[in-house]
Amino acid sequence: GSGPRRGGAGGGVLWACVLLFFFAKAFAFGNAFTAITILVNNSAPPEVIGTVHGVSQASASLTSAIAPTLAGSLFSWSLQSKLGFPLDHHFAFLFFGALSSALLALSLLLDPSVQHRYGA
Repeated sequence: GSGPRRGGAGGGVLWACVLLFFFAKAFAFGNAFTAITILVNNSAPPEVIGTVHGVSQASASLTSAIAPTLAGSLFSWSLQSKLGFPLDHHFAFLFFGALSSALLALSLLLDPSVQHRYGA
């Protein structure tokens, strides 16, 4: 029939690519989280390290709670906006790509001292 195609030779390749993507995403997330924790740890004196980690974890949790809502709302708006490029269905991807690029650029401005323990 003319319904959606199921299975076939391309189905296995598609699922292999999806699995590869999710493994890469999980690996990158784990490494990024560890790197951020080390940078936070290296940037605070020992007497306030617990407070700094607490604020860091609270901020990460708040961001994890807000991000899906923001991304979903932005994507939904871009689908319904009837505006041309770049405000069409590409907008959410372009926005978060630009945000990620800006955060990468900011990370390059970190003081080199965060590569070593505080006071070392």
